[in-house]
Amino acid sequence: MTKKHILLMPAFVLIFLFCCAAGAAAFQCNNRFISIGSFRDEVLDRCGPPSMSDSWQEERLVDQYTLYYGQWFGPRRVLVTVDRWIYNFGPTKFMRILTFENAKLIRIESGRTGY
Repeated sequence: MTKKHILLMPAFVLIFLFCCAAGAAAFQCNNRFISIGSFRDEVLDRCGPPSMSDSWQEERLVDQYTLYYGQWFGPRRVLVTVDRWIYNFGPTKFMRILTFENAKLIRIESGRTGY
C-alpha cells in the first residue's frame, strides 16, 4: 500500500460506519421508507399490520421544573404508552422490531431472520 492509500483508509472506515449507523434509523417496507419519528398510523399504512405486537403503559418521572402562573412545579409523573411491533419479512430477511412511544416511532432494531 502506498502512503496515499494508508491516509485515505480512516476516511473510508468513518464513511462505512456512518452508513451503517444510519441504516439503524430507517428501513424499507413495501418500497417505502420508514424512519425514526414516523407515526404509528403512517407505519401501518406503509407496511400493513405487524406479525406480532405488544402494548403497555409505563409511568415515568419527568425531571423538569415548570413555571406555571408564577409558581414552580417540580418533577412530575407522566404516563407513556409503549407499543412494540415486529415485522417478519420471511426466512431470507431479518425481522424488524419497532418501538413506539405515544404513537411516535423511537427505535428500529433488527431481529433474527424471519420464518
